[in-house]
Amino acid sequence: MDCPTCGRRIAGADINIAHMVATCRSCEEVFSFADRFPAAGSSGSRSGWREKPVPPRPSSLSVDETPARLTMTFSWRSPVLVFLIPFTIAWNGFLVFWYGFSLTQVPLSNPLAWLLLVFPLAHVAVGLALLYSCLTVLFNSTTITVDRQSLRVRHGPIPTTGNIELSVEQLDQLFCRAETTTDSDGDKSTRFSLHVLLKNGLRRDLLTGQVDRDLLRYMEYMIERHLGIQDRPVEGEIGVAGASSPGEPTG
Repeated sequence: MDCPTCGRRIAGADINIAHMVATCRSCEEVFSFADRFPAAGSSGSRSGWREKPVPPRPSSLSVDETPARLTMTFSWRSPVLVFLIPFTIAWNGFLVFWYGFSLTQVPLSNPLAWLLLVFPLAHVAVGLALLYSCLTVLFNSTTITVDRQSLRVRHGPIPTTGNIELSVEQLDQLFCRAETTTDSDGDKSTRFSLHVLLKNGLRRDLLTGQVDRDLLRYMEYMIERHLGIQDRPVEGEIGVAGASSPGEPTG
């Protein structure tokens, strides 16, 4: 079998018969060959199984796959930094000016000095939160690693929440969801999330609050393909009727 993009021969280890897809190591193209074997490709429609089209690979995602391990990494950097960095500098710069003036121009023996030092503490907390957000968006990335034993999600290098590790024996199905919220001005925004349904019926969150739907759908596809999990509809996922999701998060 040859790659339809670059024409290179596909190694047998890079052909997934169960899902009728193959990966080209030369150009990293992932393509389906189900149309060449229509009888075999149609078997996925029985008993609730389905064959979804191979989603396009987002340019923001780095993928490294071998028969033993799948690693996917994407950066947190986004256009929000254009506004976040100047605002953080302005906010914290004002606080530096405020405390510099208070400490150098007003003697500590003056009761007013303590008022000047204590009054902006809430603003200091906001400034630190802005600085933390700015640094995480600027420097952090998320890496999902899948091997024969576990599925791991790691965020870093700046510490944050959301790291998770699951045994692959627990995994039943992966699916994406969308959540739309409306602010006080009536403007709507949609965030997407990637979840895993465990064999015991519980749901665990892998990634939440994302703006790139295609990124999550491609990661879902790659994880299921690598582990040999046949995709089936899950209530509440994107493109499936039903708003509620199965199970309850375990934290």
